[in-house]
Order: sequence, then C-alpha cells, then structure tokens
Amino acid sequence: MKSFRILFLAVPAMVAALIFVLYLNTGDELSKLKIKYSKAMKISGKENSHPSLQQDSSKYLLQLNRRNLQGNSGLTSYDIKQFREKGLNDPARDIISDLTLHNELIPYKGVLGGTMRFYDREIYVLNNKWVFAYFEDGHYGGQMLLNYDVSDSAGIKWTMIAAERD
Repeated sequence: MKSFRILFLAVPAMVAALIFVLYLNTGDELSKLKIKYSKAMKISGKENSHPSLQQDSSKYLLQLNRRNLQGNSGLTSYDIKQFREKGLNDPARDIISDLTLHNELIPYKGVLGGTMRFYDREIYVLNNKWVFAYFEDGHYGGQMLLNYDVSDSAGIKWTMIAAERD
C-alpha cells in the first residue's frame, strides 16, 4: 500500500517536471517567433496599429519566408483546386499579380519623389488566407501581412493586417 501511495504521488510530479523541462527547452528561435506571432495576431483584431503587432508579425513572417518557402506559394493542392473553381487559372500567380495592382494598401507615402509599390518577386502567398509582401519606393521599404478573400467571380478583396517600414 505504501508503494502505491509513493507511485500515486511520484507519477504526477514526474509528469509536471517533464512538462516544465519541455517548456524550458522550446527556446529555439522559430518557436519563439511563432509564440510572438500568435500573441501579435491576438492583438490584431483589436489594434491593427499596435507597434508590437507590426514588429513581431512582420519580422516573424520575413524569417519564416526566408527559411521555409520554396517559390512564392504556400498553397496546398486543395487550396489550388478551390481557387481554380472560383476562376483563378494560376492561383498563386493570380493572387500575386492582383496585389501588385493595389499599391494603395501600403500605409506609407514615398519619399524624395518615390512611389511605394509591391514587387511580385517579393510577395509570398502563405496560405489560402494570408500574403506576406515587401514594398518600397526606391529609397525606403517595408513588409506587410495581408488577408485576402477570393470571391466566386475571381475577384480578390484585400485587408491589411500589419505593416512595418524599414
């Protein structure tokens, strides 16, 4: 009976210790960035202009894109099929091309006679809802996270989530 009590008390303590150790060892850079990003996205519904939201989300996505994306699309085959049914012939390319037509989404004005604009080689379709895009005017640049929605008539509605100028 005494060994059962010890086992009954020891097992939960060992599980708690293991969880604590795992929590402490999640310190790799990408995990930290994902945590920051999650916090930033919780804020985004309430405060799109919050400085930490802009900083955390765009820095995270910039690093994520540099590490993980091959090409400009994170669309799954299911996403591609769905977008083709809505009228997009080449979904990733069509989404990128459409965004380059909407420079008015950039919340910063160009300087020294420059005009802020998106560059298609620096636009990344992250998934079926989000795009990460670089913009610049030839003097200054920045990054943006945008939400998009494709309508049944192949129209795309854009919403800025966060932006940061370099």
